Amino acid sequence: MLFPHVAMVYDQTKCHFYANGKKVDKAYAFKRYYSEFKPVAAERIVIDAPSKENAVIFARVDFEGNVNDDDAAALVVADWILGGGTGLSNRLVDRLRQKEGLSYGVGSHVKLPQFGNRSSWMMSAIVAPQNLPKAEACAKEEIARAVKDGFTEQEVKEAVKGILDSRAVNRAQDDYLAQSWLQFMEAGKTFAFSKQFEERIAAVTVDSVNAALRRMVVPENVTWILSGDLAKAGLKK
Repeated sequence: MLFPHVAMVYDQTKCHFYANGKKVDKAYAFKRYYSEFKPVAAERIVIDAPSKENAVIFARVDFEGNVNDDDAAALVVADWILGGGTGLSNRLVDRLRQKEGLSYGVGSHVKLPQFGNRSSWMMSAIVAPQNLPKAEACAKEEIARAVKDGFTEQEVKEAVKGILDSRAVNRAQDDYLAQSWLQFMEAGKTFAFSKQFEERIAAVTVDSVNAALRRMVVPENVTWILSGDLAKAGLKK
């Protein structure tokens, strides 16, 4: 969450401050609130959505960390290979869309906060209701395989190039620059942090990326949510 920077010039004798609907003597100083990591038991949640043409799969796992961690760059690379990469070249897309033909769109994202230590990895996929059970099984299988066997040197090399190219394209967009500056200002940083982060991305190794993956995604800790027409999917709540 971004908090605005506000400056006010006013006559204190004519202004009143309110907090929770009640008049107070003075304005409260800004205090930041953020989420702290707490372990949450994994669940499998099935939601019936009768007559819907599409079904969806969501998965999420929280883990302890933030963008300042030593392995933050390796976490970003690991997510890119698993499901965060653009286009049609990552493990989940290759399996669910290219090989099995089950998903119209699948991807993942790792969230590394500036404040606090509640990081998360998430994936989602859109499928036909009748493909929901198989798509879930394939996604779980692909994630487990990645965690068990790890990524290859070639995958890491291609991911690093893809991430750096993508970030270069983003920096050419005015809205991205404005949003990034707001985030950096909020955290007391500048674009020098972005440059340093890209240097860390370029320096990752296959071992550091695989270690980051195993810290980020522990299969038994992942919560899965399936929603669709359960009658078509052959599932029960």
